[in-house]
Amino acid sequence: MSMGKISLYNALKKTKRLSARRITFIISSDGEIKEVLENINPAEKHVDKALELLKEISQSI
Repeated sequence: MSMGKISLYNALKKTKRLSARRITFIISSDGEIKEVLENINPAEKHVDKALELLKEISQSI
């Protein structure tokens, strides 16, 4: 992913080292941002929550 895209989604961490935040955008097929997940720890819970939301959205289509 290019630096432009990382900054576009405001995913850069504000630290001395260059790194990205753990942030997930769930975007619909028409480009609408449906959900934004951030600051969910530990990482495994972040993944579980993202998958849960994807399942809910796919069932409502």
